[in-house]
Amino acid sequence: MLQFLVFVLLSLHASSVCHISLSAEPQPLLYPLKELPTAGASFSETFFVNYTGVNRSLTLQYFSGSWYNITSFGVNYLGFSEIKVPVTAYWAHFGKNELRVVSGSCESNTLELDIVQANGVGQDALLYFVVLSSVFLILALSKLLPSRAFVALMLVTYFALSPFTGQRYDMFFLISSGVHILEGVSPFGNSELYPFSLKWAYPPLYPLWSALSFAFYSFVTKASVPQPQSLVYPGYLTSTYSVWRAFVPHSLPLLAFLLKLPMLLSVFVTYFVLSKKWDKGSPLRIGWPTLW
Repeated sequence: MLQFLVFVLLSLHASSVCHISLSAEPQPLLYPLKELPTAGASFSETFFVNYTGVNRSLTLQYFSGSWYNITSFGVNYLGFSEIKVPVTAYWAHFGKNELRVVSGSCESNTLELDIVQANGVGQDALLYFVVLSSVFLILALSKLLPSRAFVALMLVTYFALSPFTGQRYDMFFLISSGVHILEGVSPFGNSELYPFSLKWAYPPLYPLWSALSFAFYSFVTKASVPQPQSLVYPGYLTSTYSVWRAFVPHSLPLLAFLLKLPMLLSVFVTYFVLSKKWDKGSPLRIGWPTLW
């Protein structure tokens, strides 16, 4: 009887200190088709799960009169997991969807995921129209504007877009190279902790710029420099394409701009080099990186 009471007390204590937090992206989900598939290939929703005090598997559930299981996944020592779940009629419907993550008696916040039927074909057509229109606009401006005015316009455009864009896999190395230096860790170390896809780094000069960029970013925003061990896990415990989520804030316009500044300037250096070879009025000198 005494052992049973001790077990109950320990269980209650464990449940009182555990914590699970659930979020998702995109939110809301704009689904481009008129019906959700019952099975098979589909668009995915990405769920981000943070947890402490949990030592058993976790289960993502949806609510439909009662709570039903979608999928289960294991815990890791970092307390963070990224789960991609195909959006199907098995668990989802258009409108508000309630979801949670549970582990034993511990449960997360209830997440409301809004799935909206959107005109995907129309949106794609609009996107291609905007891209093609931008191409013709660049070509036209290159002919109408003086060379310096055209370069100035492109410079403003580049700088305006750069803080809000970035290839997520590359951004991991742009950020982590400098963070390793600030923490006294070689960014070129071939540690066995790294999966194959993460065993590389940018050339020697760039990590120095990355370190200066993150130091300035940290000074301005008061963001702390993450520990090196937080930089090795994403390639094999979560999705490689979102590795930056676990150790930097989701909104990174200042840091993204600083990290990409050498590449931005190199485009215009390339422009002036090519201008020595091509006609002054040729938009290809600067138009091709715009399209890229």
